[in-house]
Amino acid sequence: MDYGLVGAICAIASLLFGALWKIHATLDKRFDDVSAKFEHVDTKVDGLENSIVTRLDSHEKQDMQRFSNVSDGIWDLRVRMAAREGVVAVTNNPNNNK
Repeated sequence: MDYGLVGAICAIASLLFGALWKIHATLDKRFDDVSAKFEHVDTKVDGLENSIVTRLDSHEKQDMQRFSNVSDGIWDLRVRMAAREGVVAVTNNPNNNK
């Protein structure tokens, strides 16, 4: 058996193994970097989502209060007009039964 051929095969195998190991290490580092960036983006998106939901809840509460006030105002106008026409003397607002 020719020891030169065995040595050449071992050298080529070790070069291939070293090259594959280097590629693996480089890609692993890059994937870790990309993963860290995605985690950062996910954190930012979660914070933005919480901010938007909080603002929407606040606006919804304000809108409900405004609609309630408008409804109460309309009811008061109806009662006044009915009292003015002599239909109803005094009545309670059904929206205030809480």
